[in-house]
Amino acid sequence: RSSLVCIESAVEQGDLHAAYGNEPFWIGLYQSSAELEPGGNWAWTSECTSKFRSWGAHEPNDWMRGGEQCAASGSWGWYDEPCDALHNCVCEWPSKTSSAYWQWAAGASALSPFMVIDTSLEAAPPMTTPPVTTPSASLSQAVVSYPHQASPQLARTRSSLAPAAVGGNAAE
Repeated sequence: RSSLVCIESAVEQGDLHAAYGNEPFWIGLYQSSAELEPGGNWAWTSECTSKFRSWGAHEPNDWMRGGEQCAASGSWGWYDEPCDALHNCVCEWPSKTSSAYWQWAAGASALSPFMVIDTSLEAAPPMTTPPVTTPSASLSQAVVSYPHQASPQLARTRSSLAPAAVGGNAAE
């Protein structure tokens, strides 16, 4: 099973932005409706226990007063955002080789049909095009770009991060 990416270090954060540029994307951090003030009760959608945070200046700010319960990552850092906002998603799931693979569920502007960035030299999921290299040598996972709707939680749609779906996992 996959889930939105859990970012565990500044290096991992940098690698994601090196791979995807300045386009904002959802990460697996969300705020429980039990505590909606800006700094309270942020948790990962997966079993991740990372304490790493990379909030942008004045974030999280709950600018929409209770309506910003999901976290996205932009070039300026993480920020809280309404869960029905349109963003791409980065998901990860365990592989049979025990390293993680990241999936980028992009919209119509994505590279097509698939792109793999793999510096680990481990077997990646079956693809229709050959792997390409990454600009960052420390990225040891594969990144897969799907320009179509893969699942409700991986798609670029208004309902992809609806509060009922935030805590769930997407299928591989």
